[in-house]
Amino acid sequence: MSIILDWLLNFLFPPRCLICQARGGYFCSACQGKLVFLSCQICPVCGQAAFGGRVHKHCQTKYSLDGLSNIFSYSSPLREAIKRVKYKPYLFDAIGELARLAIPYFEKNDDFILLRKFLAKKPIIVPIPLFSRRYRERGHNHARIIAQSLAQEWHLWLKDDLLVRVKDTHPQYSLPPKERKKNLKGAFGVRNRKNLLPILLVDDIWTTGATMRAAANVLKRAGFSEVWGLTLCR
Repeated sequence: MSIILDWLLNFLFPPRCLICQARGGYFCSACQGKLVFLSCQICPVCGQAAFGGRVHKHCQTKYSLDGLSNIFSYSSPLREAIKRVKYKPYLFDAIGELARLAIPYFEKNDDFILLRKFLAKKPIIVPIPLFSRRYRERGHNHARIIAQSLAQEWHLWLKDDLLVRVKDTHPQYSLPPKERKKNLKGAFGVRNRKNLLPILLVDDIWTTGATMRAAANVLKRAGFSEVWGLTLCR
């Protein structure tokens, strides 16, 4: 059914580059060169440079992320492209295409050596969930689309019913940084827990990191001992 839907969407809305409008795909070969790759990884707690994205020893707590990987700079023109996709369901596959563009860099660039070591442990891939009402409004979840692309490429188990959004929070972008942590208090829950494998927690954009840190906290408190974060943009 999904294959038929994909064909129908491509027929009705032929893919065009989100940056220059050229036909053939959401990111044409010329505009792929305009995407800015991040030159270093950061600690998921303090936000300062960290080798391979591993949390600094002096920052790590029992319930913090163990590491973080980001690849693209959330700057123009990618920022504008992602905003276009966010509320237009017929463009949702653009996020999957962006994830597929990122995969070769995750697999070869030295910045992701520690991520590759973590992947060797065969973690579960868990997307940051949307609240049910917001999912119905959008019709898709960027984090799940990214997680699905990565799971297929890396032959990992995608578990999208493990982490759930139990509270309808305000959009993070609408709040000042100091309010974001408070906004996410009690927002996530864990269900269908059958084993305690390492977890690769996936989202589309890292801004202050409040959402992913809150989700990791809940997973750690549920008994998962190792959680690594991954986003396409920062």
